[in-house]
Amino acid sequence: MEYSIGDVSKISRVSGKTLHQYHQEGLVLPTRIDKFTSRRYFDEKCFHRIEIIHRFHRLGIPLEIIKDVLTKHRDTRNLIKHWQTRIAEEGKIGENAGLTLDQLQSMLEETVDNETFVGELKQKTLPMIPIASISFHGKQEEIHPNLQKLMLACGGISAGEPFVLFHDDHQYDEEMDIDCCLPVREKKDIPGIVFRDLPGAKAVTVTYQGPTDRKWMGYKRIIDYLNKHKLAIQSPSREVYLHHLANPGEPIKLVHIEIQFLTGDPNDPEFKRDIARPGYGIDAAFDL
Repeated sequence: MEYSIGDVSKISRVSGKTLHQYHQEGLVLPTRIDKFTSRRYFDEKCFHRIEIIHRFHRLGIPLEIIKDVLTKHRDTRNLIKHWQTRIAEEGKIGENAGLTLDQLQSMLEETVDNETFVGELKQKTLPMIPIASISFHGKQEEIHPNLQKLMLACGGISAGEPFVLFHDDHQYDEEMDIDCCLPVREKKDIPGIVFRDLPGAKAVTVTYQGPTDRKWMGYKRIIDYLNKHKLAIQSPSREVYLHHLANPGEPIKLVHIEIQFLTGDPNDPEFKRDIARPGYGIDAAFDL
């Protein structure tokens, strides 16, 4: 299947600006560029490459080494398994990989295939719910600290699982508008916390369980469905945290989430559409 740069951004949660940078640096290349519109299109392999790039970045691997490794392994889907086999058989990895054994082992420890699970797609009607929320404009790394802050302040009146609203489903910059939310039984006056009613909507949903780096597998299943059926989406999309594994102050490594994209029939009075809002429509794209 072919993906526009907007689709790649929605699925991977990587900004359009960063995807352009990856292209310029030769890390993630489009399979074709439309000669009339100059828009870039990618295949499924790009998501595996983006996943590997993120792991390299976390380990502090220099750009030149990342480029060298990815150049030698154009199809990165089996790169991790290849290294796992070589380490098991030889106890080391070739020096020409440019990586130390400790760095590789650290990355491999995050990859456990049998812990990755993507559920079946479901269509749901989400009810209106009272929530407590913290809004911020920033990067995804700031979600966990803000969720912890919200849970500490409102955990005693919680009425459900915490979730995140992404208002920039066609994000061009790394920083975006995000709401960390918690369903509550009652509303209180707490500094820095906003209490409000979140409107209901119809949604296409899927559950994902596994490493954070592979959330794109759940997003891809939804976007494939929306594209196939030419369904429009309405911001914000949601990530409901059914469970996550992380120590205080550390990034979340394993998650069990439900991904929700809002959609609906234009004639359905229960679903409010606002086509003037950024992010409306599955075909929205940003390309240069």
